[in-house]
Amino acid sequence: MSTTPNAPVIAALGFFALACNADELPKPTASEFGFGRVASAEEIARADIDVRFDGLGLPPGRGNATEGAATYGAQCAACHGSELEGNPNLGVRPLISDFRHSVNNLPYAPPLFAYIRRSMPLTAPGSLSDNEVYGLVAFLLSRAGINTAPDLVLDAAALAAVEMPNRKNFFTDDDPGVVLPEPAHRKDIGSGLRR
Repeated sequence: MSTTPNAPVIAALGFFALACNADELPKPTASEFGFGRVASAEEIARADIDVRFDGLGLPPGRGNATEGAATYGAQCAACHGSELEGNPNLGVRPLISDFRHSVNNLPYAPPLFAYIRRSMPLTAPGSLSDNEVYGLVAFLLSRAGINTAPDLVLDAAALAAVEMPNRKNFFTDDDPGVVLPEPAHRKDIGSGLRR
């Protein structure tokens, strides 16, 4: 008896690899498949939602903690808890804790915006408006004690300027040879091509 549980499968794959020469296999072309199309500029714009740690890529919009609290209650509390305590039955950790990915332990605030906009709520990711996401981030920062001004309005500039308390524990490479490039798609937004 073989000690390898999938010995017949491995043997079959080995035989197939010996019998086939990759250079002799036909090379498919895009037209052979009969499906797919070029993405429209609108579709590309909807998918172009990356945000850098320094705020580059944050969209227009604004929101405050009061608006964010209402959105949180309607869209987030079912999974994250009414007091941001999480839900162990769903595997959801508290949003404010000593855990490394909690709001108060992030080094920069803009990626929090990006994550919420792209991934939440779990049942309808990407369905929140930019204003709702700005409000949610303002609410979370307020609850974490990072920005306690009740009338704080977050927009792209204000969010990029937020000093997170754990930033001192992270650093960027200060090697003069390392340069953060301008994202290519920001330079060529009109053509829909990514270089």
